[in-house]
Amino acid sequence: MNDMTRRGLLGAATALATLPLAGPLAVPALAQPKWPARPVQLLCPWAAGGGTDAVLRIIAILLEKELGQPFNVVNRTGGSGVVGHAALAAAPADGYTLGIVTAEICMLHWQGLTELTYRNYTPLGLMNNDPPGIQVNVNSPYKDVQQLADAF
Repeated sequence: MNDMTRRGLLGAATALATLPLAGPLAVPALAQPKWPARPVQLLCPWAAGGGTDAVLRIIAILLEKELGQPFNVVNRTGGSGVVGHAALAAAPADGYTLGIVTAEICMLHWQGLTELTYRNYTPLGLMNNDPPGIQVNVNSPYKDVQQLADAF
């Protein structure tokens, strides 16, 4: 048996009373054009032919196939990634300039190269993750990261 509380009854009555008002308010959203209605620019802060560029070009091909509009990769290089990251941060928030933000955005401001941080971007998804590593010559005196850190 389903017991209806007074609060539940009032909530249901309120929801039903607002239905005629909510319907017309939602109609303009249905008139929005399908996205994307024109080509989309994908900004890459690194040079053509590199790993980030390769990942973004694969994503562009898949998006174009799925959504039926061109997704054009534009490489904006320079300043250790600052130029491309800055261009993406300054792009209009209209959905037609997207890009790839790389892990360097977490370091660039600490190096004094830019005021940008990850907070300047709205993430849409994680496309790739390249974990870093430290390598030394096999003849190096350093046998682990602690020994290397102690040397500095």
